[in-house]
Amino acid sequence: MGIQSAYVKNDARCRLSLGLLGATAGYDYALNEHVSFGLQLGWIVGAEGAGININYFPNSTFDDGFVVGLDFLYTTDPEFPFVKDNEPNSAVLLSIGYQF
Repeated sequence: MGIQSAYVKNDARCRLSLGLLGATAGYDYALNEHVSFGLQLGWIVGAEGAGININYFPNSTFDDGFVVGLDFLYTTDPEFPFVKDNEPNSAVLLSIGYQF
């Protein structure tokens, strides 16, 4: 559960997100009419991290409608669950939402 605000211009989107698992700032680029690729930095589950994402838009990229995404996150922050001895750790998150 969360909320996102974004600025969209042509094939690019800059965004700020706030959700139950954290907060991020990111940039997405539309690869085609239905898929975008992005980068993000922020706090996920209380730990600092970075990630990449890929999103699928059934209607059209960045238009109103449903969106399904995969986020691949990376961190060495010991606050992230399951990080031991500052070793790198990663997680994959699935997101499903509706954008207005």
